[in-house]
Amino acid sequence: MESTPWFLAIVASFIMLAFVAAGLRLVFSGNLMGFFISLFGGGLGVTCLVIYVERLQVVLNRDSETVHVRRRTLTNHEEDRLYLGDLLGAVVETSYSKSGGTTWRPVLMLRGLAGPVACPITEIFTGDDMARLAADAINDWLGVERTRMPELAS
Repeated sequence: MESTPWFLAIVASFIMLAFVAAGLRLVFSGNLMGFFISLFGGGLGVTCLVIYVERLQVVLNRDSETVHVRRRTLTNHEEDRLYLGDLLGAVVETSYSKSGGTTWRPVLMLRGLAGPVACPITEIFTGDDMARLAADAINDWLGVERTRMPELAS
């Protein structure tokens, strides 16, 4: 399973370029306020790219009996290796905001000493159905029935 938020990356890049272009246009027309517009807009776009754009890859390998979870941003690269035999399945974690919005993220459920242990695949919650699709793909690959999901999450 692999997920890259291309739409978000393109929108953040477009916003960044629009602010920089508008600022530079003002600078070339003699208005020095354009520098601040370029710095603010460019900085805002870069900040969005650094914080919100994450390439996520989950590799389940029967031969080596491992699970690789790779996360890459513009500034960081992390890889977690887990034992496939400890993977019970995947569930979707829900987060509710004060304003009434709901977001989700996929979570691996691992075998622990005192019961299942939640291991989030990513720190980022999203408002689309990618978390459910990721959890379903992992569970389908493992052959875990959907009726077992509530007992994994409890």
